[in-house]
Amino acid sequence: MLRLRFLLLLSVVTGMPALLRAQNDKQVLGEPVITPAELLEGTSILYLIRFQNTGQDTAQDIVIRDTLDPKLDPETFVTLSTSHDFQLLGEGGSFIRWYFQDILLPDSASGGGNSIGYVLFSVSPRPFLAPGQTILNHACISFDQSAVICTNDAVVLIDDEADTEEPDMASGDLQIVPNPNY
Repeated sequence: MLRLRFLLLLSVVTGMPALLRAQNDKQVLGEPVITPAELLEGTSILYLIRFQNTGQDTAQDIVIRDTLDPKLDPETFVTLSTSHDFQLLGEGGSFIRWYFQDILLPDSASGGGNSIGYVLFSVSPRPFLAPGQTILNHACISFDQSAVICTNDAVVLIDDEADTEEPDMASGDLQIVPNPNY
């Protein structure tokens, strides 16, 4: 849980400039590699869906649909933050829908940074995934009656060789390079 809070804080602090440059995409916040030990601890994956109205007019209603990968546990799904008020329209199980009614999101040509929104959510993988498996997740976004835009796949790898331990700062083994004094 501490990792989740740290990554959330880090993403809010460092991710806002990137958010302002975003068009419709999806990404994993934090390390996209999980070890089997982390699976057993119940680690969560943080996903950020960014959307921008690149149309010709103000968007009245926006719907974001996400079908969770079967390797994700829908019972652990939590919406952490959104840019605008929304209704969560649960279709049950792995089918998630955020509905932004009367969002009035300006188009990117006239609204600049105001034409952008986001959804931040967490979900945990199922605990007994094997090393080498991947978790793929994408979302599809519809702006009013325009054609649906699907994001890229956000990929998480299960890897038992991943080094997730914190470095021992007291041992002196940590080096930062380049270091002109070394």
